[in-house]
Amino acid sequence: MRAYWLVLDNPYFAVTDAEGNYEMKDVPAGTQKVVVWQEATAPSGFVTPASGEGVEVKASETTSKDFQVDAGKLRPE
Repeated sequence: MRAYWLVLDNPYFAVTDAEGNYEMKDVPAGTQKVVVWQEATAPSGFVTPASGEGVEVKASETTSKDFQVDAGKLRPE
């Protein structure tokens, strides 16, 4: 069994479902930094830069952003 504890200073986070989909509601408009972490990704687990990747969120619109995990960076279990 593994557990991960993530401490944030904001309420904006998501955990993907079985198909890898996620949703975050009520994110403020503007350029927001998104950090994607996946436990099996070597060496650090980060899919995006640890400092975040900018995503432009427009007021009253749905914003979509896909992230890809490089299969070559997955650690064997």
